[in-house]
Amino acid sequence: MTVYGWVERLVEKLREYFADSWRNIRVRLADTDIALPVDIQYRRKEEIAIFTGNVTASGNTVDISVEHFTAMEIEIKVTDVSGINPTLQVCIQGKFGTTGDYKDLACTDTITATGIWFLTIDRLVFKTVRVRWIVGGEAPSFTFRVDAVVTT
Repeated sequence: MTVYGWVERLVEKLREYFADSWRNIRVRLADTDIALPVDIQYRRKEEIAIFTGNVTASGNTVDISVEHFTAMEIEIKVTDVSGINPTLQVCIQGKFGTTGDYKDLACTDTITATGIWFLTIDRLVFKTVRVRWIVGGEAPSFTFRVDAVVTT
């Protein structure tokens, strides 16, 4: 049986199955192959936990590879704050591969209490990013986590 004969039988079976709505069935042929519809707007999404911990001084995470992604939505959740006039700022930094230098892509305002902050990077052009935090105050301590949803 040829491909066309097989397709004709398939369409007849689909007409029987869908009865009244058979006119909405569309079969595409390219040469002798059947072409399937593809969602060209599909974007792969991944959720990643970047950092969880307690900090008392400025620091940063290790480098994180994001070369297959084009955008990031970041959540910073501060669950505990202590010290005298403690301050925290969290930045997402992109790394220049040729020089090893970092550039701030998005930063929070100064954080002084518990809560949730969001950062968005719509156009991610770096292959590598990291999270950097700057801590200030007298005997400051912050417990927080940084999570992200990255998309292709």
